[in-house]
Amino acid sequence: TITLPDSIPNKKTLILDLDETLIHTDYLCKYSNCDMILDFVSNDKTIKIPVLFRPFLFEFLDFCSEFFEIIVFTASKKEYADCVLNFIEKEKKYFSLRLYRENCICLKNMIFLKDLRIFSNRKMKDLLIIDNSLYSFANQLYYGILITSFYSDLNDVELVNLKNYLMTLINSGSDDFREINSKMFNFEKIKMHL
Repeated sequence: TITLPDSIPNKKTLILDLDETLIHTDYLCKYSNCDMILDFVSNDKTIKIPVLFRPFLFEFLDFCSEFFEIIVFTASKKEYADCVLNFIEKEKKYFSLRLYRENCICLKNMIFLKDLRIFSNRKMKDLLIIDNSLYSFANQLYYGILITSFYSDLNDVELVNLKNYLMTLINSGSDDFREINSKMFNFEKIKMHL
């Protein structure tokens, strides 16, 4: 289990994926429009990674930090993820906690589940997770918001759409977003037909 910092009054906890949700790391150098080339060390080797930020990333994080406690929960390894997140946070503190691959449940060495029950001092109704993989939040579908995967599209507006949806949840006046999420996305019904 994970004990989070003390909860922030009147703020729910928003759990954000990293890769293909907030950024894309172009290991194969397929794209010419990277925003930053970062160095990270793995197994005593320095690796250069071109990183593309999803459009409106920082505006989205500014918005989220105003209305939510933000946690990053990635299936990536810590050394790589921290390299990217340290750059994103070089001027501002967005994330109250970072979780990595070792915090996931690994299935068949391929699928990484992010089980929200690991948070020992938060009510489940106060959690929301955003990820580009439905598998990631398969154990708690009512809590999830699925976002399309980002690679390099400069015209991508998913974070703007997501901000608008989150504002709809906030303005709903509901203390529990699960029912609204369930009606909006209907993931449980989809799961039944898989």
